[in-house]
Amino acid sequence: MFQNHSGGKSTLVAAGGRKRVHTTFADGVEMIEEYTKDGSPQLLARRWKAPTALGGDGKWEFEIGEPATDDTRGRDIGLAPSCTTPVFLCRESPTCWEWRVRNLPYPKDTYAISVDDDSQTITIRTSNKKYFKRFQVPALVRGGHRLDAQALSFDHANSTLVVQYAKPLDVVELERKTMAELLRGTETSEPQCRQQ
Repeated sequence: MFQNHSGGKSTLVAAGGRKRVHTTFADGVEMIEEYTKDGSPQLLARRWKAPTALGGDGKWEFEIGEPATDDTRGRDIGLAPSCTTPVFLCRESPTCWEWRVRNLPYPKDTYAISVDDDSQTITIRTSNKKYFKRFQVPALVRGGHRLDAQALSFDHANSTLVVQYAKPLDVVELERKTMAELLRGTETSEPQCRQQ
């Protein structure tokens, strides 16, 4: 276990071919981050869980990545999710956040991506009114940053809309320090890590 920069207590475990960092904060909020195991660690998933108002166990919410899908859910009663329904997920690189919306077959000029200064959200809408999504950038909210429309870009290919937001330099630096901390934690914690 090691103390991280955000005041939580973190435990590093090697599991399922990934490095998993489980952080618990004083208010009961939990965060799990999963990184690639080999080479330079790359963030694959980040999820959060907060206690309910009555003190019960909350539900895991994905900030980065997506939950594992179960191809058999609903099959026993003849129901299955449509393979044409748009799927929204977030990925992260060292320099930007990236949101992908799969199953959007419309041409690039159909999409309008904008920043709402009042609500501090990014909005995706189509001119044919087939898709609408409004979302925040949780890491910017936590850091007290405001959205900048100049940092936003998008592209479309293979029925997938890709929206990117360039990270502010101080966020890039903080994440670099966090990664160095993780690597230090790996060096000190690896002998105690257990395979799950």
